[in-house]
Amino acid sequence: MNKFNPKVLTGLVVPFLFLIGKIDASTIEITVKDKKGNLLKNAVATITSSDLISTQQSTNTATINQVNKEFVPEVSVVQKGTAITFPNNDRVRHHVYSFSDAKSFDLPLYRETSPDPVIFDKAGLVTLGCNIHDWMRAYVVVVETPFYQISGADGRISIDMIPAGKYQLELWHPRQRQTFMQEVELGAVPVSVELVIPTKPNFRAKRRNSGNSGQYRG
Repeated sequence: MNKFNPKVLTGLVVPFLFLIGKIDASTIEITVKDKKGNLLKNAVATITSSDLISTQQSTNTATINQVNKEFVPEVSVVQKGTAITFPNNDRVRHHVYSFSDAKSFDLPLYRETSPDPVIFDKAGLVTLGCNIHDWMRAYVVVVETPFYQISGADGRISIDMIPAGKYQLELWHPRQRQTFMQEVELGAVPVSVELVIPTKPNFRAKRRNSGNSGQYRG
């Protein structure tokens, strides 16, 4: 799951894409659900085109905390060039790493002193882990467009102030079987879009309940 590799779901668009109104807007309201009707948190939507891609690196900063032996937030979306810090708020040590093509890095065991920020300088999906706590997983979607947003618990995404034109609407979710991509033409009339996506089970390593003593335990 290390590549953010959008694929057009040829032949599957009709079952999983329902439009309320016409996609011809500078504002898109998106609601993301699974096939059972459950609203999906942490769905990342982006509006992209060749005109929007910039070679410049962002100077933005972001933070992914380690709290109660979990990454917080689980999913982040940042522009290319963003510097992310990984403070450890736990009383045990963590060892943060990624083997993803978009960003490979390793932050050896630390607790009180946070390491230097990591620059996410390549677009794509970065999967994070902790070398000590196998269940800890997080995802960073690195984008090259200024038009992106992530859904909350209500499954809703709002992207506005988009210039009129033709774009690709891309949607990614940690449990999605395939990244969704659909061409859209945006104009002056806001619309609502409901995306119903096929999901896979939420498999993750079982959380251990070991004590706090020892260098490698948590």
